[in-house]
Amino acid sequence: MTRLGIFGGTFAPFHKGHRKALEAFFEHACLHRCLVIPAGIPPHKKKSADFTDAQRLEMTRLACEDLPWAEVSDWEIRQDGASYTCKTLQYLSERFPDTRLVLYVGSDMFLTLQNWYRPEEIFRLAEIAAFSRTGEDFDQLTAHGKELKKAFPHLDYTLYPVPPFPVSSTEIREKSVNGEDISHLVPPKVAALMREIQTARFTALLTERLSEHRLKHSLGVAKEAEALAKIHGAPVEKARIAGLLHDMTKEVPREEHFRLFEKYNLPLDENLRNNKNLWHAVSASADVTETFGITDPEIISAIRYHTTGKADMTLPEAILYMADLTDETRDYDDVDFYRMLARDHLEKAALVAMRWCRDDVARRGFAVHEDMLKGIAWLEEKYPDVTEETEKTRLNYPMKGR
Repeated sequence: MTRLGIFGGTFAPFHKGHRKALEAFFEHACLHRCLVIPAGIPPHKKKSADFTDAQRLEMTRLACEDLPWAEVSDWEIRQDGASYTCKTLQYLSERFPDTRLVLYVGSDMFLTLQNWYRPEEIFRLAEIAAFSRTGEDFDQLTAHGKELKKAFPHLDYTLYPVPPFPVSSTEIREKSVNGEDISHLVPPKVAALMREIQTARFTALLTERLSEHRLKHSLGVAKEAEALAKIHGAPVEKARIAGLLHDMTKEVPREEHFRLFEKYNLPLDENLRNNKNLWHAVSASADVTETFGITDPEIISAIRYHTTGKADMTLPEAILYMADLTDETRDYDDVDFYRMLARDHLEKAALVAMRWCRDDVARRGFAVHEDMLKGIAWLEEKYPDVTEETEKTRLNYPMKGR
């Protein structure tokens, strides 16, 4: 008789832990084929709001596309109401009448099987293949299996001491939104799709909040930050995210800025309080956490100081500072020089650019913020001989009057 494995889950996303568990299931349970079924509305856990059903289904398909014995099914996603295992097994038993259904369950699920919807029907329709989650709970699973057998004599189950890959979908989602490398946790095509989904999510909100010009600038800064990160060996995805979201509060009302200042207890000195051109850097550094759950300190700090710079600037901070000044939407005099210098030497570029910004702020009648003055002083101590003229000469960039 054909043995058909049933491997279900929310799969948000389908990761390498799922993949390892699926392969162990196929091998140890001696299956001929396996159905991989993303849940529609899981009755036992909250479904992630980060992905649509269609996106979860596509990620699962991408993760399993090279497994000839695995078929991804959208049956539960297409159903109304909760995705009860009993109903899925009833459907499959009718569709495959001469097939032995084998249901995969992990440790947590096996220990709670008696509480599932119509467990006696589940045990009538399918053999249970229970896999240890840690490898250390096998004795507990063995004892629980004996108790289940007493309560449900017709239960057919097997325990397998094959621990899965130790990772959670929640952890992967958190790492992804913070721009961390997840290539060791999910298949490459899944990682690429997650990036596309995340970028679309960020861009959708920016489209609602920003003018067309500001949105185009944000996309340009993300592109420039990514390029600079690749050149200077910084985390590329973090730079891209910071560039994309750095102006996310640029055009919100004054009340929204100050709501964020108060909620997150963000200190405002007199200069910050009185200079509305600086508000968005501070408020956006909080809003990326409130709106998207971004907690990475490098992204937050880069956004926080992208208007003023600061002393002891980190690589991500300097990248965003220069990307904001040199993205493809900028067309001021000497922008090509600043682009060239940022690629050649990031800190020297930041020094020359911050001096230019300092002078421009003063010309427009604003007080220069202390963070910018400290940033210039810090860089001047490192590069006492650097001026705009020295760098143009070094890069063979034409100076005015020549």
